[in-house]
Amino acid sequence: MSETQVQRLLAKYDRAVPRYTSYPPANHFHEGVGAREYLDALAGIPGGEAVALYVHIPFCERRCIYCGCHVVPTRKKAAGEEYLERLEQEIALVRGAAREPLRAASVHLGGGTPTYLSPAQLERLLGACREAFLLESGAEVAVELDPRVTTAEHLDALARCGATRVSLGVQDTSEEVQQAIGRFQGRDLTVRFFELCRSKGFRSINVDLVYGLPLQTRERFLGTLRDVLALRPERLAVFGYAHVPWVRPNQKAIDPATLPTGPERVELCALAHEELTRGGYEHIGLDHFALPGDELALAREEGRLGRNFMGYTPFKGIKVVGFGVSAISDLGSGYFQVEKKLSDYYRALDRGEAPIERGLLLTEDDAVRRHVIQEVLCTLRLDTAEFEARFGEPFAERFAREIDGLRPLQADGLVRVTPRAIDVLPLGRLLLRNVAAVFDAYLQKAPPEAPTYSRAV
Repeated sequence: MSETQVQRLLAKYDRAVPRYTSYPPANHFHEGVGAREYLDALAGIPGGEAVALYVHIPFCERRCIYCGCHVVPTRKKAAGEEYLERLEQEIALVRGAAREPLRAASVHLGGGTPTYLSPAQLERLLGACREAFLLESGAEVAVELDPRVTTAEHLDALARCGATRVSLGVQDTSEEVQQAIGRFQGRDLTVRFFELCRSKGFRSINVDLVYGLPLQTRERFLGTLRDVLALRPERLAVFGYAHVPWVRPNQKAIDPATLPTGPERVELCALAHEELTRGGYEHIGLDHFALPGDELALAREEGRLGRNFMGYTPFKGIKVVGFGVSAISDLGSGYFQVEKKLSDYYRALDRGEAPIERGLLLTEDDAVRRHVIQEVLCTLRLDTAEFEARFGEPFAERFAREIDGLRPLQADGLVRVTPRAIDVLPLGRLLLRNVAAVFDAYLQKAPPEAPTYSRAV
């Protein structure tokens, strides 16, 4: 299929759909689920089961105007110490709620800017995680980094703590786009910082890029892609910018007239896929790309790829325990989100309570559909015999309406539907969210263009 035909297909399916880092999506969480249900779920995890840990550090010295993350902008470094003390309280509370010590297969520090904390504070935080949870041999320890504020001393501290992967925020290397989004990070700084990370021996380096930003053109984004390809990171995440100023007021500083049009945005998405796959990267799915030898690519080949709030992960089906404001835990039976306001988070911990603001307990239908959506997103195949053996009912009967809903996608070459399986075809990897959305019972009840979600392209 030609590049023009691919762009037409992307434009056809470019509608608002969830990113499916959870099912049901987080906008369905509610305050009827709180601390008691969370502690019960923690106590129900079998002793010694391996989990993934996520720790959210919300602070940034200044907030980029395009940012859609949960961020607390402040230059008061004392805020980091106060927050770290509460994280230690929360970690101890969770450790006490589990029946037996849990093993940790991975630890991920996200933000905000994790390196807002000092090198010593990072060591203290990772030490607290290591002390409370039994880190497995070879556990993945990943940290999100802002090259503008992260020092060599930060990297040395992370290396001492066993960090295996770092993720670099880049977004776009052109000066015009950086000025438009309030993020000043020249090509030279990005290259120097990338090489510094390489020199510290981290096993894997990820680079984050964003398409659909203000003043972004095909030529500028092509330059960004080629700048990054020259560095040869093990992974790339290429996200579509979600302009939601009614949710993120900082985005009101962006003039909508400077954003790429719908067709231009589609062209940028197709360009990223073309350049990265031509450059030797495998399209893992959605916005993730990896070199063939990377752990994500290996996990997909071996059928152990999973997806959660951190994106794609090589730990299929693993429970996630989240710490820090806005963090979300996925404990199998349900989702539990920490308070989003620092003051509420601090008050709950000072009372000795789990700081849970809202959540959702999965129904039987939720659990079945979550399995189906995970299979679509991660294995690119839903084996109907395997489904029927797992759930004890005919797939074609339970999902007759959904099979019908897949027919237009099959006609466009996104999927192949047979009595034995639903297979996602190469073109379908570009529109996995649309394939998964066919099985989303909540989306079927919502207005088709509800502004709750970002667009598929």
